[in-house]
Amino acid sequence: MQPLVATPEEGSSTSSKVSPTQRALQVMGISLFLMTLVQTYVTIIGLASRYCTQEYDILVAGPLVVLICGFGVNGALGAWHYGLQQPFLAVLSTFGLEFFYVTLKHANSLRQCRPIEDLDRLQLRFGIWRSLPFAAMTFALSLRSILELTLCTAPATLSVIGQGLQVNNTLEWTKAIRDNDITVERLTRFHAFREDMNMSGVGDAELQEFREKFASLHDSLVGAFWKSCHCYKSKWKLKTGTFREDRSSRWAFSFFVTEDDDELGGIAQGKTLAGNILFNEMILDRLKMLNESAIEKIKGKIADLAPIFVTGWKDALKSLALQTASWPKIVDTIWKKLESPQSKFRKHGPFEAATFLEQSRAYPLPLLGWEGNWDLAKSSLGLLTSVMPVVKYVRKRRQVNFLWVVSHAIVDMILLVQTAICCITATSAAHAAGAFQAVAQAMVEQIVKGVASHQAESEFGEAYKTGTQTKTAQAMRQMLVRTVTQEAEHLGIQLTSAASDLMISPSQLLAAALTIFGFCIISAGLSHHLLKAPLSVQEHMNASVCGPLCFLGASAEYTKVCDTVRTLILLRSMLMTTILCVAWIVATSLSEVPMDFSIRFYPALMLNRSTWCVTLCAIWTTACVLHFVSGYLAVYAVEVSEEDKEDADPDGFDYEGLASAIEKSQEPRPPVVNAAYGTFTHP
Repeated sequence: MQPLVATPEEGSSTSSKVSPTQRALQVMGISLFLMTLVQTYVTIIGLASRYCTQEYDILVAGPLVVLICGFGVNGALGAWHYGLQQPFLAVLSTFGLEFFYVTLKHANSLRQCRPIEDLDRLQLRFGIWRSLPFAAMTFALSLRSILELTLCTAPATLSVIGQGLQVNNTLEWTKAIRDNDITVERLTRFHAFREDMNMSGVGDAELQEFREKFASLHDSLVGAFWKSCHCYKSKWKLKTGTFREDRSSRWAFSFFVTEDDDELGGIAQGKTLAGNILFNEMILDRLKMLNESAIEKIKGKIADLAPIFVTGWKDALKSLALQTASWPKIVDTIWKKLESPQSKFRKHGPFEAATFLEQSRAYPLPLLGWEGNWDLAKSSLGLLTSVMPVVKYVRKRRQVNFLWVVSHAIVDMILLVQTAICCITATSAAHAAGAFQAVAQAMVEQIVKGVASHQAESEFGEAYKTGTQTKTAQAMRQMLVRTVTQEAEHLGIQLTSAASDLMISPSQLLAAALTIFGFCIISAGLSHHLLKAPLSVQEHMNASVCGPLCFLGASAEYTKVCDTVRTLILLRSMLMTTILCVAWIVATSLSEVPMDFSIRFYPALMLNRSTWCVTLCAIWTTACVLHFVSGYLAVYAVEVSEEDKEDADPDGFDYEGLASAIEKSQEPRPPVVNAAYGTFTHP
């Protein structure tokens, strides 16, 4: 009778069947996983030391929280999996050390390049709860730099105005441009602003009050935005263009700005054109929403001001219609005239050409000589590759087309990351929009006061009639002085709150982490309730992060899973949409800013596009539809492949079970001992 144990010769022949390529890939995979594990420990220790020794920074706190939470959940799920049956492995998995035990235990199988279930499960769990969240956080922080690039225009604007007012200005922005051999005196806006203020006609006492309040506003806001927006990462250089281009795209709080002033678009260029257009919409909407008493005060003056905006005998009927039209129609007519290319208010100064600053965060690649935002490129690639363990897990059991699975996995992860980013930035966007709205409201109040007291007829009216740059500058600067003087304190509170929210304080970060963890619990609860197949808690939690498609690799009975997976994919997108809506509703209710402006504000700054709330909602709806369709196609592809497999095996024999039994029979057993009375094995 022959023993059911492989002899040394048989073992060596089995090992010799493994090709060098397979062995190299096996060694490479194990080495990369070991490097990732070691890198996790090193990264946590490094970030923790920076967090304790430096000031709070989301660039440090965000990845640190993600790694610690991911490592903790990974250990808890590992301990849950091993339980009381294997307490030693449960303790090791709590600290992420079961990898070493598993590799030593299955060393012979590793040499023969056999699949090891424990190792595959460990790699999947580690990839889902460490690699994937860390890649998502890195991508979010890299995407955030596009917004920060535009918001860093605010410190530059304030610093140029401050030096134009001869306010002490020795803060970070001045030092940063000086490091690039640039001084503020080389900027056209600096000289234009100083000249306009000297000729503004504002009294010395009023101007002194304005300088004092602006100095206080400047010192607090520049420091706050410089820190929260990481403006030290920006590179500043001089550029020559037109004054209109500078005022509309490199300046904050500019009014009478249109899309013709500069080119829209251009991501990561720091342009503020779309933000200024939105700011002008705020002013216009505030003018239209004046109360009846304010309208009655100034509507009678429209008859005197109408000839300024409608000229010529052919416009006589227009003038009459302007006086009798509804108030929103009057505001629209006057505003369109003021922002037209022929308007005297559109001539931005005595300089046709202008020298201004342009900032970027593009870094050179020395080997290729290219420049670009390599942090964003690397994080995007990392986010895409982080879904590979999930794809591998599904395709290990289901011989499905790689394209369908990876497409849905990428769409699902991008949608999940965008949900988290939008929820975290909701409060900051509401406060930033509130700051712009405060400035807009202050300017509207100054316009109402000016028109009601006949100052508009003497200042704006004369400036428009004569068309002289001096009178135009006087009128505009007087309004600026009065607005800042009146609203400096309120504006400082709003902008400081926006800058503080951009830092994402520890409490906000904790709230975001709890929200994401709650999302995972709800997702796992839904899948546990709807799925009929018996699955472990770990598999439900894994699917809550990487998507319900993961269940197709977890359950052997695909017919019981596919329909439920489709339902879970739809519920997943609905859950993300619900969380996003709740976050924005709460944020806008606390800041008392219309939701339309809050939602449009940050996309306008990031994309430099005049976005609309309906458009953004349509884009999100399209993304949700794409999410469901890609998931549906992936599930359908699995069904087709499984049906083809059944057609190829009409006898229904369990070939997978046979292959598994063969693999188990080939596992190393105790050595054979030849005794005098036959062949025995060690006990």
